[in-house]
Amino acid sequence: MMIPAPATPPKGAPESHRESALSDDDAAGLIDELSRLFTTILESGRDTKLFSALLRTIVQIITDADGKVFDTAADRATETTAKYTHDETRNGDCEHIRDENAVEAPLDGAERGSQRMRPEFRDRLEAVIDSFSDDEAADFLQVGARQVQRLARNGTLWFFTVHHRRRYPMWQFGYNGSILPGLPRLISVLPTGWTPEDTHRFMITRSPRLTHNGHPTSPHTWMRRGGNITAVIALIPITAQTAHTDIPKTTAAVADAD
Repeated sequence: MMIPAPATPPKGAPESHRESALSDDDAAGLIDELSRLFTTILESGRDTKLFSALLRTIVQIITDADGKVFDTAADRATETTAKYTHDETRNGDCEHIRDENAVEAPLDGAERGSQRMRPEFRDRLEAVIDSFSDDEAADFLQVGARQVQRLARNGTLWFFTVHHRRRYPMWQFGYNGSILPGLPRLISVLPTGWTPEDTHRFMITRSPRLTHNGHPTSPHTWMRRGGNITAVIALIPITAQTAHTDIPKTTAAVADAD
């Protein structure tokens, strides 16, 4: 049984909205994940703005997916084995921030039977989860919300928006209520075509070009430890080329907010 799209779509509606459906299993999976997320958000002390952002992100994912939110076992069997190491937020990177704000996302372990959310959608949710609201950023930095907004406007903090509400990724923060050294310079050269999940992935992925005590580290860890920002910036065109992304410079965030 399927949950059908409206029998008579609005005149002029985009084609993607004319034939969009979720199976009962997919819909049940999303409901389960939302319920679990809401409970975990409350228990972890995160503010309700995160839940609102996740709800809106999931709605957008459903729209973008045209009903295909989950991979099947057959889909996963054809996946390539080349994967980036993106688990540093749980294992040694950003943990100084996440320890007290951790929310388990419906990512790698959240499967219903043979289903698993498609990787690009898991990445999108992870980028939202690993971000602060304006109030959370203000609390972390021990400043007022207006000061956070000023830092965002002048390019000292990077943000993206979810339904006109700013989200501040955790990867840009350091120890004890600080901002990563060299962050404004990095913000000024981030590619305009990168999505929040692209930037999140770049900042938490270990690179053999950034080593500490002989071990690869991520740009976030490298900057947090006072590493040369030039080395991080040098990775951007390499990463963008791999992702087939244009690399014009920008001093703005992904999108403006009210």
